[in-house]
Formats: sequence, C-alpha cells, structure tokens
Amino acid sequence: APARPLMVRKLLATTAISVVLWLIAFAIIRSDWLSFRVPSVVG
Repeated sequence: APARPLMVRKLLATTAISVVLWLIAFAIIRSDWLSFRVPSVVG
C-alpha cells in the first residue's frame, strides 16, 4: 500500500465530480429541453 494514499484528495475529487454531474442532470430535467411529460392536445 502507498505511504500516503491521499484519501482526502480522492474524496474531494469524487464529491466534486458527483456534484457537477448531479447539477447537470438537474438542469436538464428542470429545463424544457428534455420533457418527460406527455404533451396535451387542447381543442
């Protein structure tokens, strides 16, 4: 095993990557660019 596994840096990097991916997914879902709703036809 390495003398200094740098666990804190790996933890921060993993957290940062997951936050960025989560925000991208959240932005796509919240925007009108990708809609999960069935369009309603009025008339």
